Parts: sequence; structure tokens; C-alpha cells
Amino acid sequence: MQIQVKKNLSNNLLQKEVHKSNFKLNELDKRVLNKFIRRKHKVKTERNIEEKKFSVYGSNFYAKVSNQVMGNLTFYLTNKYPDFFSKLYRDLRLANVKLFSMTYVSIILFSTLISFPILTLISLIFLSFPLSILLGFFSAIATFFVAYYYPRTLASERSKKIKYDLVFAIVHMAAIAESGAKPIAMFRLLLESKEYKYLDIELKRILNYVNLFGYSLSTALKAVANTSPSYELKELLNGVVSTIETGGDLKSYLKDKANDTLIQYRLDQEKYSARLNTYSDIYTGILIAAPLLFLVTLAILEKVSPKIGNLSIATVAAVGTYLFIPLINVLFLIFLNLTKSEL
Repeated sequence: MQIQVKKNLSNNLLQKEVHKSNFKLNELDKRVLNKFIRRKHKVKTERNIEEKKFSVYGSNFYAKVSNQVMGNLTFYLTNKYPDFFSKLYRDLRLANVKLFSMTYVSIILFSTLISFPILTLISLIFLSFPLSILLGFFSAIATFFVAYYYPRTLASERSKKIKYDLVFAIVHMAAIAESGAKPIAMFRLLLESKEYKYLDIELKRILNYVNLFGYSLSTALKAVANTSPSYELKELLNGVVSTIETGGDLKSYLKDKANDTLIQYRLDQEKYSARLNTYSDIYTGILIAAPLLFLVTLAILEKVSPKIGNLSIATVAAVGTYLFIPLINVLFLIFLNLTKSEL
């Protein structure tokens, strides 16, 4: 009897637990379902974010207006003079300008068009009508050529910056190769280190070609080498490709390349230091000794005659002190910046 009572009690308790567990399971199912819906919505949102993240070319208001106004003329000119614009297209790729080539041509033409009336109207305030028209005409021509050669300037600047980063990046690559990592891991680790900001674009392209488009590493390196503005980077990537495809020792190649690059870097720095010594002598003679001599000469002339032509000595001294000397200093700084070492 006792055993039967215990069995009944056990069965009742079991039924209650099953009922509770079913209730909890139903509640759990609802929570899981809601969580699943939220997760799907989050994945969709993240996917949209990723699609925006990987978009290369954007648009802006000025580009849209330029395309609408100059689109037909751009299409006509680029088809009639393909050789003239092919150089521009190449410079745009090397400079990594995130605009379509046709759009950039439209921007050039539209900027040239609006520069003529704008600069003509502004110059009318100070000049006569014929001179204003002439100035507006030459300004439009200057606008066209400045916009045309601007990507080439950007590509040259990128090349210098990539060369600077590449000196230390090759040493880093050699160290990674020595550890036995795979070749693709070298480029991923360089990108993840965030130490070589001017190489980031090229490194991202390599990884995107391999991971997103499924290229082999050799094909990706060749593609990036063809669109890189830096001769040194082209040489490095093509060297890596040759070493991989011929079954050579990548560690030895990178180690030798790192040593050669560091030696060349030291030589370039020594040459630049020697040039700076020469420039400092020029600066001392022209911008320190010459102004002092100029002011002493004016002080002596003031005792002889208070004027030089129709200008007083004080006016000449003021113009020289507050205009010409600062202007020459600024020009000298620009000269130093233009002639500085590529490293």
C-alpha cells in the first residue's frame, strides 16, 4: 500500500513537472523566436553596412551637376580624343581618386565652363571690360590644365609616401616570413598593425582580391602592382610573385630586399642632409645677411637723401621689412618642401 501511494505521488509530481516544463518550453520558444527575428534583422542591417563599407565610388552634388550639364560633351570628347584622356584615366587610377573617369572629365569641363564668367565678373571690379574678358579666358584655360594634371600630382605624392612606408614594411615582412607564416598572412598582419597608413590601400586591395573575389595570391599581387604609383612597390610585389611561382625561398628574398632597402634609405638621408647644409648656407646669405645689409644701406641713404625717387626711405624700409622679407621666407620654405627627399 505504501509503495502504491508513493507511485501515485511520483506520477502526480511527474505530470506537474512535465506541465511546468511544457509551459517553460513554450515560453522559451517564444523568446527564441523573438531573438531569432531580432538577429535576422541585425544581420540584414550589418549586411547593408558592409555593402556600404565596401563601396568604392561615391557621388556628390557637384559631380551630379557636372554629369548632367557636360555628360554628352564628355562622351563626345573622350571618344574623339582617346589618347589624350587615356593618360588622365591612368593618373586617376594611380592617384586612387574615388570617382569614375567620365565623371572626373565632366567635372573638369564644368569647372572650366563656370570659371570663365565667375572670374570675369570678379575682375570687372578692378579692371576694364576687355582685360576682364582676357583674364577670364586665361583663367578658364588654367582651370582646365590644373584639374587635368591634379591626379598626376596626387599620384606622385602617393608614390613618395608609399616609398617611405615601404622601407620599414619590408623589414616587417621579412620578420613575418622568418616565423614561417604563409605569404597571405604577411599582408594581413601588415594591414592589422596599422603602422603603414600609406600602404593600407594597396594591402586592402590584395586581401580583397584574394578573400572577396577569389583570386590567387599571385594574380592579386600582379593586379595591385599594375595599379600602384610606386615603382618600388611594383618591384617588390613582382619579386614576391616570381619567388612564389618559381618555388624560390621567400624568406631569403625578403631578407635581402630589406637589407638593400635600408642601405638605400641611409644613402638618401645622407644626400638630403648634405643638401640641407647647402640650403642653410644660402638661407644665411640671402635671408639673414642681405636684409641686414639692406637696412644698413637705407639708414646711410637716409642721411644723404630722405627719398629714393618718389618714395621715402621709411616707406621702402617698411615694404622691404613687412612684405618682401616674409615673402622670400615663405618662398624658401616652399622650395624646401618641393625639393625634399622622397624618403
